[in-house]
Amino acid sequence: MELPSAHAAAALVIAIITFWQFASSKVRVEIVSLLLIAVLALLFYLWPMEQEGASAGIEIAFGGFAHEALIAICCLMILGRGLVVTGALEPAARLLTRLWAYNRLAGLLVTLVAAAFMSMIVNDTPVLVLLLPLLLNLATRIGASASKTLMPVNCAILIGGMATTIGTSTNLLVVSIARDLGLPPMGVFDFTGVALLAGLVALPYLWLVMPRLLPANGGKETDAVRRFQAARAMLLADFEAYLVKQRGLGKHTICHVLRFAERFLDHRFETGKIDLTRLRAADTTSFIQHVLAGRQSYRDKTITTHLRTFFQYLFARGATATNLALNIPKVAQRWNARLPRHLQPDGVEAVLASVRGNPRHGARDYAMLLLMARLGLRAFEVIAIQLDDIDWRAGELLVRGKGMLHDRLPISAEVGEALSRYLREERGPATCRTLFVTHRAPHLAFKGGQIVNAILKDALAA
Repeated sequence: MELPSAHAAAALVIAIITFWQFASSKVRVEIVSLLLIAVLALLFYLWPMEQEGASAGIEIAFGGFAHEALIAICCLMILGRGLVVTGALEPAARLLTRLWAYNRLAGLLVTLVAAAFMSMIVNDTPVLVLLLPLLLNLATRIGASASKTLMPVNCAILIGGMATTIGTSTNLLVVSIARDLGLPPMGVFDFTGVALLAGLVALPYLWLVMPRLLPANGGKETDAVRRFQAARAMLLADFEAYLVKQRGLGKHTICHVLRFAERFLDHRFETGKIDLTRLRAADTTSFIQHVLAGRQSYRDKTITTHLRTFFQYLFARGATATNLALNIPKVAQRWNARLPRHLQPDGVEAVLASVRGNPRHGARDYAMLLLMARLGLRAFEVIAIQLDDIDWRAGELLVRGKGMLHDRLPISAEVGEALSRYLREERGPATCRTLFVTHRAPHLAFKGGQIVNAILKDALAA
């Protein structure tokens, strides 16, 4: 029996140590991997193999990064991450959520088939990354245990990945090694039929048997919390649809309203059963006092405004017998120094003249305030104007209002001249398509309408 060479023995020892580090999880995986590459490069450089130079060690350690299989894997990972970030599959995710709410078995079957199909054309790791938050969100919405769905879907992804050469990283490596050994090249779908036969056998088990064998995480207390979260999620989802379709609110406003509605439900029912018929006027007062406890007294109508919206929705849906929005107390209005509520026509012209004479950024500020004075636009509508929203030939401006509502307004000669002067003289070389941008590089769009308040304060103080 021939003993392995010193280099082979060293490689085996390094492999065992690396596997032990991966299993112990004491050191992060990426750090262990980088140390492995460094040790291999140093080992083969100091003790090169027979008939090989010192540079061969560097090639052994780093040559794999130029391998076409690794490049293909990285490209597929980038593709999968792009699908997650851009939300390209979000419509399919919403459709899947509705199906799960209607029938869990049917939802699980469709999820298994969709996961297997996606892993055939995209690397299985990005597919799992894409489905993980979706499955966790589904479990929260329907009050089910995520452990009973994650493992079956993971197995379906592995089976689908085996059906094509690009489905898994190991398939890409096997195809590449086979080509290096001189074997006939394998096509993408050469062994798809065999893998699909195995999938037909495994699918009924993953669908009907495996979820019953897997334990549900948590005990009775966890189940109660899960049921509460599911009921709350369904109520908030319907409330969000109401805010979008019937109230026509903007995305940021909807986010704030939902946040206060969620906080109220948590405060009133904690983790017990959500019984909206038990709500009383005292519950609203108690919640407002709880939120404002420890704060300094100041004018803040956000809490009461959002709560009124929530209780108006509950009354419209028949969840409460009376409209509790009428019982929410008003917030005391303590005014400090602030901008005036309105200006007379002479005052408006004086403000415009003051802003226009600003030598630093008068053209921009004048154009912004002129749009508000002549067209009646809100501050956030002025900030949201894009370069493509201006139709110079037709003399029209596309206005992006609340609730994603768009409208067109005519541009007068005065407004058109102000916009043209700003674009010619002051707008920097910005890469974004927003009309009004900051003067400092990199000339980005404004995050909110507070810039308008700052312009008005400077003009009134002048």
